[in-house]
Amino acid sequence: MNLAERWAAFVARGGAASVAPPCASDDLPEGWARCAGVLARERSFPVQPPDGYWAERLAGVDLGPLEGWRFLDLETSGLRGRPFLAGIGRFAGDAVLVRLLALQEPANEPEWLEALRRELDGATALVTFNGRSFDVPLLCDRYALTGDRASAALLRSLPHWDLCGLARRAWGGGRLSELQARLLDRGRHDDVPGWMIPGLYTAFLQGDGGSLGLAAEHNAADVAALAGIASFATRQLASGCGCGGLALAAGAHLRAAVAYEREGRRHLAARLFKRAGMWDEAERLWRGLLPSAEAAVELAKLYEHRRKRPELALEVVNLALARSRLSPRWRADLERRRQRLCRAAPIGPRRNARAPTDP
Repeated sequence: MNLAERWAAFVARGGAASVAPPCASDDLPEGWARCAGVLARERSFPVQPPDGYWAERLAGVDLGPLEGWRFLDLETSGLRGRPFLAGIGRFAGDAVLVRLLALQEPANEPEWLEALRRELDGATALVTFNGRSFDVPLLCDRYALTGDRASAALLRSLPHWDLCGLARRAWGGGRLSELQARLLDRGRHDDVPGWMIPGLYTAFLQGDGGSLGLAAEHNAADVAALAGIASFATRQLASGCGCGGLALAAGAHLRAAVAYEREGRRHLAARLFKRAGMWDEAERLWRGLLPSAEAAVELAKLYEHRRKRPELALEVVNLALARSRLSPRWRADLERRRQRLCRAAPIGPRRNARAPTDP
């Protein structure tokens, strides 16, 4: 067993919590420390902690206390390459403390994976961006290949909040840096694009220490963005000014309906009012959307089955058929509905009929 292996075994037994690494660091990139082939550095970024109640609504799982959250982001040596840099963030007061772990040499991967596992000790939840389909499966594969199935099982068992799905539902998607600039008004300056990261690691392995610094700055900014976006989303919901998609992702359907109407997306608001059984609100919005086919069909259902007014249902169906440009599917639906309503609607003049508004 060589010196590095002996040191890694000593650290794994918990005996090196505060002992300096037995490696010279005068040849390291500035700001980095080394232990058993693993390079480490810390960064701190100010961030307002999120509202844990709304975070759990958005994630759909119990994330535990804020101090147990771990923000995780990986950089790899290529699309299907191995991870060589990990950023692990945790809350520390009004800041997120990011621990960066880098491979000094590919042969040191077991030590790097062990260092990463130690950073996850005490974690109650993971927060990632596309980590459910990329970061976590990739790490589980690397742990399994090195024989550490316990760490792979730990990763799979942690509650997971993947912000990528939330971004698609609430803000139409986008890269993490784009969302950071759009939502947090914190654009990145002098940041390297993601496609350059594998080349930077290759340059580092060839002796260019500054290349690792560029990759690490990108990774640390991504971790800080995770914490910032998580906080932004929960604070928006807590204040009641979040967008409809954000409230819908949290399962707050009435908040989502109100937000969608405020945003001018009345058809989405009407669907949510219907789901909540708020028929008067749904009717008001659908009447304003006439003569659209969807509004006519929904109003026809409402008048026929809930209001017991088939004659009003027939009026809105006729209005849509006369004035709308309809797809074959909608036209066929409305024609069938009209034929049935013609048989059900009373013949002769109506009294006290409340006809829908014709915009």
